[in-house]
Amino acid sequence: MGVDDGSVPMVKKFSEHLHAVLLESGFIGFDSVSGMQVDRIHLAEEWPSNAFTVSLKYTLPELLGYGGHYNFGNVVESVVLKFQSLGRLVTIYGSLAKGGSGLYQVCLNENRFVPAISLANNSEEKNESEIFEFWKMVKDGLVLPLLIDLCERTGLGLPPCFMRLPAELKLKILESLHSVDLAKVGCVCSELRY
Repeated sequence: MGVDDGSVPMVKKFSEHLHAVLLESGFIGFDSVSGMQVDRIHLAEEWPSNAFTVSLKYTLPELLGYGGHYNFGNVVESVVLKFQSLGRLVTIYGSLAKGGSGLYQVCLNENRFVPAISLANNSEEKNESEIFEFWKMVKDGLVLPLLIDLCERTGLGLPPCFMRLPAELKLKILESLHSVDLAKVGCVCSELRY
């Protein structure tokens, strides 16, 4: 089924890869009703119309506490992500659940990203530039600002990590390296190799 007849395959694809970006950045899925960590996201197979909204919550393991759940007397600060689909576009909004942070958004086009994501999951052929652009847009435009807001709100220290810098800043830093050192950096991970 396509998007035009009420199903949401592109939102599912985007949400699965967004989930991976969030996990890679240190977040964990969170169910505020049960107070438990959730490892997988579950979206309905079909929705009543093409224009819909669905929400997901994430937090940091340090905030959830020991054993993957929190004390019901304390409310854990979390990040709320809302997906809004309209036609071939999916807009993902993110903010802190209790408010007091900026509202961040990323708008993703199905025609641009779903083919690359589908190839990455199902075959050896990968459109690396489109996948990298998806990760860059989501990480720099949504995940990192939310991570910074959540750490500042809860008093956690910001993680001093090169990989959490925006892509443009990483490129500026890497431009100053000699070719031998740049080759060594490329061996660290696929993102740095790209």
